[in-house]
Amino acid sequence: MAIIKSEDGNPWDFADKYIYQSHVIEFGVLHNFAKEGPLYGKLIIDGSIVSNAKCNGFGGPVLFKDELLYVPLYQYATSKFDIVGAYIAEVNLITKSVRIIGTKYPMVYIDHMEDSLIYFYVYWCKQKDRLESIDIHTKLHIFTSDDFNKMRRKYELNQKKESFFGKLLYRIIDKFGT
Repeated sequence: MAIIKSEDGNPWDFADKYIYQSHVIEFGVLHNFAKEGPLYGKLIIDGSIVSNAKCNGFGGPVLFKDELLYVPLYQYATSKFDIVGAYIAEVNLITKSVRIIGTKYPMVYIDHMEDSLIYFYVYWCKQKDRLESIDIHTKLHIFTSDDFNKMRRKYELNQKKESFFGKLLYRIIDKFGT
């Protein structure tokens, strides 16, 4: 079981240039994604700008494995049921091709990779209850209104858990069962 850590930094403060094997990876024109959001910008590999139809820009921190780069890909909402958010993108350093993994999240903070699972946070800081994982072989899942409703319910549940009565309720459930 091999664990690969992401490069240093966080979505607001990461290196704008990496040298990996014989490749030079740079981020150009970095700015905030939404007000006070994570940084994103152009991804440039060996002097070539990498793009994708779904992409408004790429961010960090990044993770390298062999000839592949795993990086957050940011996108504005594309419909009234969509959200502003990020995907995890796999970029081939040789061909500069981009493959989107899984679904869109409110934000992506890549932490590490274990075998074929990428672990990442969907929150601005590293909180264990916000740690998610996805298999790198997962195909793109288009964000739907059902996804929006699931995300809203999950958010509302987290809000209830963080309230005084929510904490009390969950202590009772843990102690006595459902």
